[in-house]
Amino acid sequence: MKKILILERSEEYVKKVKTAFEKNTQFFTANRSHQALMRICQANPEIIILGTNIGDLDTLKFVRQLKIVSPSKIIIVVEQSYTTKHCKQFKKAGVWEYIRKSSNIDILVETVNEALKIEKNGDCYDKLEILKEILGCSNEISKFRLNVLNYSQQDEPIILLGESGTGKDLAASCIHRMSNRFEYPYLNINCGAIPPTLIESELFGMEKGAFTDAKTMPGKFEQAGKGTIFLNEIGELPCYTQVKLLRILESNTVTRLGGEHEKPINAKIITATNKDLKKAVKDKSFRADLLYRINTLYLNIPPLRKRKDDIPILAHKFLEDKKYPKELSLNAMEKLYEHNWPGNIRELRNVIKRAKATSVTEKINSSEIIFF
Repeated sequence: MKKILILERSEEYVKKVKTAFEKNTQFFTANRSHQALMRICQANPEIIILGTNIGDLDTLKFVRQLKIVSPSKIIIVVEQSYTTKHCKQFKKAGVWEYIRKSSNIDILVETVNEALKIEKNGDCYDKLEILKEILGCSNEISKFRLNVLNYSQQDEPIILLGESGTGKDLAASCIHRMSNRFEYPYLNINCGAIPPTLIESELFGMEKGAFTDAKTMPGKFEQAGKGTIFLNEIGELPCYTQVKLLRILESNTVTRLGGEHEKPINAKIITATNKDLKKAVKDKSFRADLLYRINTLYLNIPPLRKRKDDIPILAHKFLEDKKYPKELSLNAMEKLYEHNWPGNIRELRNVIKRAKATSVTEKINSSEIIFF
């Protein structure tokens, strides 16, 4: 069965398109860009028909983003005010065809049928699979997924804000793997897990003789090269290290401990914290100038209590087991909905894993859903 996604505000036009195709065609519709991206992740349609009158959407920008994420996707743009200039722009961006929108949709039908005959290039690196790792269908997570796509194409510093357990590690990893730096190193550093006495040598490197038993060693910023360095829990950095980090971000150079020469760096910087950094600035535990430098682009990750519609999808994922399949009873699912989830997705995963391990039947009941 053919799968076609239509991103269009006019319900009348969508209805005409649907009725013009054979019955063995499955249609998916959206009238907002974040909804369209969610449908693409869920259904993986062969054809995407884009209108140009979507209020929240720069269609040309969206086409470019889709071709980065999924180069093999066939995109057809339909525009009321057809112009040669727009045609050249969209063709350059990678659309299959750019056609005039009219009440007679025979040309659109013919274009779609011709497009379906082509063979997809199996060698294309389809980054759509990466976006699918961000599970959920709620409006909150759909908008977040679109922001991850947008920010993955930027080189400016990004800060991820969210409570513990919301998925900051996954978001940072997705941004790196969807960027043009995906072939280069991705270094995930938990700033709170490194002792204060070692944090500078770990991040900035050191030269032989910098201190007793010191050996020449490049730091994480050098090791990252043209890749991405993810500074998780940046709110835990000591103040004296914050000063040096700010200088590195401003100059794009790093000097090893005990060294005299500056070395250029070219890594994308992503930071994350579950702290209120504005409050930390007032308390003088975090530098205001560093905060202004790292929050050029920021992403707020919604807590699970604000996206409860995603609980069934997440729970199903955590229940996956080909050898010992289990499912949740209706009462168990209701109990999950009623909980406030202070530990977010991490807590949900542990609750499901615990219930799965202790349940003696294929169906998990509410008494086996235990919170701490």
